[in-house]
Amino acid sequence: MSGAFVLALLLAAPAPAPAQPPLAVAPSKALCTTLRDNVRTALAGLMQNDAIIETGRKAYHKMALDRVAGTTGVASDRLAVENVVAALVHNLGQIDALLADPNRFATTGASGDGQTATAMKTQLGAIADQQKKALNLMSGILETSDFNDAAHIGDESDVMGSTVHSSLTSAPGQNPHVSANADLSGAAAFDRVADEVGAQQVQVRSLESKAAKTVMDAAAQCSRTPGS
Repeated sequence: MSGAFVLALLLAAPAPAPAQPPLAVAPSKALCTTLRDNVRTALAGLMQNDAIIETGRKAYHKMALDRVAGTTGVASDRLAVENVVAALVHNLGQIDALLADPNRFATTGASGDGQTATAMKTQLGAIADQQKKALNLMSGILETSDFNDAAHIGDESDVMGSTVHSSLTSAPGQNPHVSANADLSGAAAFDRVADEVGAQQVQVRSLESKAAKTVMDAAAQCSRTPGS
């Protein structure tokens, strides 16, 4: 998970360090408080979301396989996705509130430490926005589809604009893993969601790598500042 080392750095209790010369420009107590109370908590939530999104991606892929196999597992798959969506909505709401705190992040006239805080807010906000795209992908098909009504599966496929993966393309009766009652168009829709969520995860990891340096630099400064 990209950026996990940042969370470890912020959450770990710093070991006693030898005396060091004072920083040329010490970070303000306000910046270190923002880092501790808002950035660290938001970062923890974003990383929790990474794991939740992966659970959702796997649930959609399993849903595709269950459609192909013609099993009744789709109902439990749907429940798993619903739980993922609910958890992401809750977490992202809390993260948005942390990053919107006007007492921690200056909205105008920021300079020095204020610019550092704004940079962290912007970068973490970009990660949250990318995670919302994954959330929208997973929740959208839940809202537009009746998973228990085969008559709607064609609509699901049209919405996602996809065809089934090569691993799922064997026609019923030609593959022992494909049931005679298989719903290949439904499988295509669900597998497409899994693919698109995976693409969003790649974007999230890229954004996390960019944010990591900003957060680590601020954390390193605060760790060397007495009383921060």
